Amino acid sequence: MKKILLGLAAMSAVSFAAVPNYGATATAGTNVFQTGQNGKIAVTGALTSTIPVVKYVVFASTDGTTADDTLALTTFTLSTDSVKNVFEDVNPKVYVKRVNGDGNGFTNLLLSDVVEFSLERDGYMGEAAVFQNNWVQAGGKLQILPLMMLSDARIQEIANEAAKSASGILNDNGFLYVKTNNTWRAYLQPNAIFFKHTTNGILEVVADTRTTRTEYDPFNEAENKAVDTILAASEPSSGFSVLVRLR
Repeated sequence: MKKILLGLAAMSAVSFAAVPNYGATATAGTNVFQTGQNGKIAVTGALTSTIPVVKYVVFASTDGTTADDTLALTTFTLSTDSVKNVFEDVNPKVYVKRVNGDGNGFTNLLLSDVVEFSLERDGYMGEAAVFQNNWVQAGGKLQILPLMMLSDARIQEIANEAAKSASGILNDNGFLYVKTNNTWRAYLQPNAIFFKHTTNGILEVVADTRTTRTEYDPFNEAENKAVDTILAASEPSSGFSVLVRLR
């Protein structure tokens, strides 16, 4: 409210300003005065304020210094052998930093900068059953099944193709399964992909023991082979992103 009133006061002063009356009798404390007197001129103006805008940057890096605008993960191997069912190398991490005042680099976060991460595929965050938690702060983690790194359209193509040699394979958000009279079987490996928010503003991507969909039996040999054959040529990830926000 003060900002508005000060602005109106300045406008009024400008509207009623006039040329000094040079022929007026010299009078102390006015625009026209004489030797031995003090002159005076009124001062008008306005005050305003600005809300500081802090910019942040999110990037991928292997050392926390060299920044890349895309998180390029190493290849993840799909295997029923837990030793082989891992990334082929250490992945870059995701970092969130403050953009510096010069706008040509970054500085460390403040203690008040609380970062949260989430995941998005094909433009949506997905169901809680897919990602388990929508947003995680430091100490939290997000777990996904490997096929979720692919687009919905591509996963459906894989399911359709695999079903030609192993009938009954269905797809539900990157979860391939077969429903029979007595059991449910699924395309599952020992490990899943974890996005671990280890330190505030730092996200690590690793393979770790799967804790989702534990109630399903694994595919039989023929069903596994039907899917593995399609994926053997390597599938590039698409439609998948890491989201970040400040609390």
